[in-house]
This record gives sequence, C-alpha cells and structure tokens, in this order.
Amino acid sequence: MKPFLADTPRVLELMKRRPEIYNAQLSALDKYIADGKVILIAPDSDKGLNMITTDSKKLTDYYNKGYNDAKKIFAGR
Repeated sequence: MKPFLADTPRVLELMKRRPEIYNAQLSALDKYIADGKVILIAPDSDKGLNMITTDSKKLTDYYNKGYNDAKKIFAGR
C-alpha cells in the first residue's frame, strides 16, 4: 500500500510543521496586538461549542455575542 500523501511531499512536510507554523503565527499576533497594530476580536470562552456543533440556536447566540462584543469594542474608539 502506498503511504498517505506520498505523491505530495510538500503537503506532508507542511502538515508536519503545522504546529510550529501555528505557534509562530500566534507569537506574531501577540506582537501586533502589543504594538497596537491589530485589534483582536475573539470570544472570551467557547460556551461549550466545538468544531462539530450543529445546534443553530447555540451557533446564532454565539455569533450574536461576538457581534455585540465587537460593537462595544469599536464604540469606544
């Protein structure tokens, strides 16, 4: 049997490096926030949601919370 992604070694290499790349992106984001170049709008909790949540009420409530949080952030600017 042929190894998974044997025909696409670049994809395989990037998948192996994904945690390193992700952590570097988070570090860069932290620097941009500290320098005042970026405003981070992110939830303060996941409210029990996960990547496969399909409950439309929970998703809508979560969306509305984020929308309202963003309005508060930008109202003060």
